[in-house]
Amino acid sequence: MSILIKGFEKPDHCLRCPVKGIDDGCLLQGEAANADYESWEDQMANCPLVPVPPHGRLIDADALKEKWIFRGESERCYREEINNAPTIIPAEEGET
Repeated sequence: MSILIKGFEKPDHCLRCPVKGIDDGCLLQGEAANADYESWEDQMANCPLVPVPPHGRLIDADALKEKWIFRGESERCYREEINNAPTIIPAEEGET
């Protein structure tokens, strides 16, 4: 499972990251962060932090698909079903 920290942007360098340890190693990558990478660029390229692009409301499409199949209507899309689908990540401010 993953988490989203609202308002948090991926830092442009490991040294500016709030999840780095006292020894500048990545707390998310564990001991492998210092052992496996020869440079900061290599470590940053394998960073587990993934930016979420600007988006509207993100829904659970699999749950919606299951609901359609259960009703035997896998090829039809209903606006009300989409509007009532569970929201996984709310829309960002200014996005619809």
